[in-house]
Amino acid sequence: DARTRTECLLTIAQLYIVDGRSMFSAVEPAALAVMLARDLNDPTLLRRALTFQGNVLRETNNPGDSVRVLTEALDLCEQLADEIGRCTVWNSLGNAFAASAMYLDAAASFERAAAVGMANAALRSSRSVALQNWALCCLHTNQIDEGLSTMHQAMSLMGSATAPAAALNRVLAEGTLTRLLLARDRIDEAAERAQIAREFAEQAKTVRAD
Repeated sequence: DARTRTECLLTIAQLYIVDGRSMFSAVEPAALAVMLARDLNDPTLLRRALTFQGNVLRETNNPGDSVRVLTEALDLCEQLADEIGRCTVWNSLGNAFAASAMYLDAAASFERAAAVGMANAALRSSRSVALQNWALCCLHTNQIDEGLSTMHQAMSLMGSATAPAAALNRVLAEGTLTRLLLARDRIDEAAERAQIAREFAEQAKTVRAD
């Protein structure tokens, strides 16, 4: 069953990336998932597979190919009128640009993702991630006050972080906030946020979170 096999391959790739110890092991299953999705001629599944592959390429130090793959995924979102996919892909594109130190392009992508997320209650979490990533771009471009404001918006949208994936996201958010506070010499507040990050890392239970 090619469809089930594709879903399995995507899950394998995701597990390698989330765990953080063998991220290059995610490259092959992600590429196979894209190949199978093309053979199935299923644009929705192909969009998902391309998004996974784009994220894997970014995480394995290949942001150029990541942008290429994610651009194809974005074209499919437009064809499918897929708002949820569009928000996800803009977020992923922003991360690929940021990995190339193209912070203005990254910020513009995160702004697009956040705007799509604002119009759909189901995308609250994705909007939070977009704002969080946008705040990190502000840190790199020395727009510290804007970054702090954006980061607080992102955290106000976060739900409970009981699941490991949510805990990992909270670790990343607290890390960004800590760095922004340090840039303003707010040392005591930064220390508090760093401690919170450690607590969430214990819940996430991955090398990546640690």
